[in-house]
Amino acid sequence: SSGINAEYGDGTVTDMKISPDGAYMLLTECRNMQLEKSLSYVWDVSDPTSPYQLHTIKGYNGRMFSCAMAEDSRRAVIGGHNGAWIVDLETGSKLSEFSQGCMSVGWVPGCNDAILDHEGKTVRNSVEDGSYLFSYAPNARSQIAESGIFSDNFYLTACEDGSLRIYDKDSGDCLYTFYDHRAQEFTCIARSSSSGMVVAGNKSGMLYILDPTAK
Repeated sequence: SSGINAEYGDGTVTDMKISPDGAYMLLTECRNMQLEKSLSYVWDVSDPTSPYQLHTIKGYNGRMFSCAMAEDSRRAVIGGHNGAWIVDLETGSKLSEFSQGCMSVGWVPGCNDAILDHEGKTVRNSVEDGSYLFSYAPNARSQIAESGIFSDNFYLTACEDGSLRIYDKDSGDCLYTFYDHRAQEFTCIARSSSSGMVVAGNKSGMLYILDPTAK
């Protein structure tokens, strides 16, 4: 085992991700009193017995809440009140940025697009040039989870209005909406990568188990 010192002044570690190849760990921080000094940290964890801090990502100037790794294990996205940054894990440098403030971020599998929640929508942007592409789930809160909300063809969102919605991954069109009158705001969602089963929980204390492929 090996310990990592995560004491960063008045900062709170808000998210942590490990790259798919196991080489890097990325941390985001939210500072309460000096929010402009919030930082992100890249650690080399290729040797689990001897991890060490590789880079400190500075200059974001706002609270950070979320991060996500790209499939190439060399890039990542960090996000918070001041939008989202695409960063290079090897150098610790910023590659591009999106202006939309957000609480959570993600990376679209199989392409160079990033997603972030912004004003009740899941916004999809191009990593290559930073341009806005389209949005999923207008007026709904999407839970961007590492557990597999994306599949080959769809993107599943958990919404404030007590619904679960399936969207076409590449067009943003809504394909199906599941609604139960007893459901309140959904707060979490996960998907099995092997069976495709979806589990969602909401504020009414209920869990829903669904097959998103069923007609």
